[in-house]
Amino acid sequence: MQWADFLRKEAATHSLSPEQTEAFVERLKTENLDMSEVKVAGKLNISAAALKKRMTEVYDKFAQSYPELANSESRGKLEKLRACLTAKYNGGQDVRPTIKEIHQNIPPGVPFEKFVGREAELQNLHSSLQTSGQVAIVAVAGMGGVGKTELATQYAKQHLQNYQGGVCWLSAQGIDVGIQILRFAELKFKLIAPDDRELAGRLEYCWQNWQPGEVLLVFDDVTDYKKQVQRYLPPESPRFKVLLTTRQEFDRTLPQLPLSVLKPLAAMKLLKSLVDRERLKSEPWVARRICQFLGYLPLALELVGRHLDTMPDLSLETLLKRLEKKRLEHEAVASQG
Repeated sequence: MQWADFLRKEAATHSLSPEQTEAFVERLKTENLDMSEVKVAGKLNISAAALKKRMTEVYDKFAQSYPELANSESRGKLEKLRACLTAKYNGGQDVRPTIKEIHQNIPPGVPFEKFVGREAELQNLHSSLQTSGQVAIVAVAGMGGVGKTELATQYAKQHLQNYQGGVCWLSAQGIDVGIQILRFAELKFKLIAPDDRELAGRLEYCWQNWQPGEVLLVFDDVTDYKKQVQRYLPPESPRFKVLLTTRQEFDRTLPQLPLSVLKPLAAMKLLKSLVDRERLKSEPWVARRICQFLGYLPLALELVGRHLDTMPDLSLETLLKRLEKKRLEHEAVASQG
């Protein structure tokens, strides 16, 4: 990855605005290393004061990941930020905790480069969490397969460095969520809650002794907010962020991020990330028909894409006919019932 591309990825991770991103990337470009603030501002066609203001905003956002920026003078901030990012770019391990050192139990997800069509949702999700502390990813019309869990997974992975206190992933459909939290605290932090307390008291002990730093709690596949989430929430604190995925619409007081199917172009982009491009180019119209047939659902597209990847001799036309045949058979069985 080129340095400029790396900087833009970091800008997206830290939710910089387009104006802040422009200033950030230009100021940290290698060729501008010794250039004055006035000259860099000139390249951006803005005043030096405007550039300074934007960079101050940039430092504030990056300070969440690099606390040392908060205690530096203006010139020192630039040098420290460049040093931190250069170390990360070169694979350095001495700047801040690595991903492995931040305690988490995030489930496996698709590779970052194959997660497409949800860039805006990722940014909106981060902004909402920083503002409200609780956000629910809700499937539009209760539809499954739109990628709720995958969006939460990608967010947790891409913003892991924001949550130095760890990311605790909880399955609302698994064993008691309270027990899951206790197990996480015991396994990751070696916290052993007193056995003589009720579950609520043991959870209170965990929250009081939780590792420092911002924490992300993900409640996946929630069907009953009061039973599966509300009773297990930590005491109200700005450092605890709560993310839910659900097919249901809860009380409107809970900020929600509605998630629908992918747009046609994004669906094609996802298919291209999974299947050889030359293969798709040989049957472009069929590829579009497959996306349409699958309803532009990310999960369905991923399954079909991986199936095609394992069968290089299978034509898209043949696959589409098989899918259509299966649907007709399913409809026939359903009508007889």
